[in-house]
Amino acid sequence: MPKEKEIISSFEKLKPLLPHRGEKESARIGAAKHYLGKGGVLHVVQSKGDWPKLLYPNKANLKRKIDEMRFLREQYAKRLDGWQRKHGDAKSYHLVHNVKKLKEPLYWQHMARYAIDPDYRNDSDKVKMPAHLVADKRWKPMIKMFVTNIEYRKQLVLTVDESVAYRQH
Repeated sequence: MPKEKEIISSFEKLKPLLPHRGEKESARIGAAKHYLGKGGVLHVVQSKGDWPKLLYPNKANLKRKIDEMRFLREQYAKRLDGWQRKHGDAKSYHLVHNVKKLKEPLYWQHMARYAIDPDYRNDSDKVKMPAHLVADKRWKPMIKMFVTNIEYRKQLVLTVDESVAYRQH
């Protein structure tokens, strides 16, 4: 004689209570597998219908869990969009700045000084000046100081030459 009420903690225990049809896996079976696989517990009662009657979790509990999952899914979708946007920006960063540098007068001033002045060229090579990033607002002030201020340039070269942080091991 089958038990009337039963507490189920694995899908294997639930299988004998399910209707035996030649159907593909239904959404209900998939949800039960997922729920029990995550450590959930079902409290069911044998019923005269096809499926056992679910006592726990009740409808209110299931609705709350579904709402929580929908909220989390929306939050993760928003985060994913932001991460994909940042990833796309990072992938195109160097390409974009290599194009933007062409409209910057400071870049052309650097290139002219680099071509004409051997001392400037030597300093630029020692420091490995990232002039291709002149369109980036974080790099532009440093590059501008390097191009226009000889004291700054010489101090930067001295720092690169003598600092322990810049030495190759």
